[in-house]
Amino acid sequence: MTNRELTKSEKEATKRLKAIWDKQKKPLNLTQEKVAKLCDWQAQSSFSSYLTGRTPLNPEAIYRLATVFHVHPFDIMPELAEMFPPRAGTADGVQLSDEENQFLMLFRQLSSKQKTNLNHSLKEMTLENELIFKEYIERGLGNTRV
Repeated sequence: MTNRELTKSEKEATKRLKAIWDKQKKPLNLTQEKVAKLCDWQAQSSFSSYLTGRTPLNPEAIYRLATVFHVHPFDIMPELAEMFPPRAGTADGVQLSDEENQFLMLFRQLSSKQKTNLNHSLKEMTLENELIFKEYIERGLGNTRV
């Protein structure tokens, strides 16, 4: 069976995937076999087929690979953004930093209990920062006199 020729968009997505692979494989200590296993694919050849462009990337594969590489799916195929309009309640029009995107991707991998614990910890840190700031202001340290 021969695979069809990739579209220009699919070729670009394959190039971006290859660049992400080249950048992330050492820091994340990944092999093609590990990527395939983390993506719940039967064999290393599945990942290799996507990586070399023998098989066109599909949204499910992109999502799985983005999760493994700690990137946003749009980093692999920006055209996916057209398929997923912003949801209500999101910060429409606000570009997240790379650090924020990485945090979100990692957060999504946590269990419900871990998410709850992390949310609680973040609220405590925020409250602590607010108390420190309030004390700073009350001591008059926030005022500069000329």
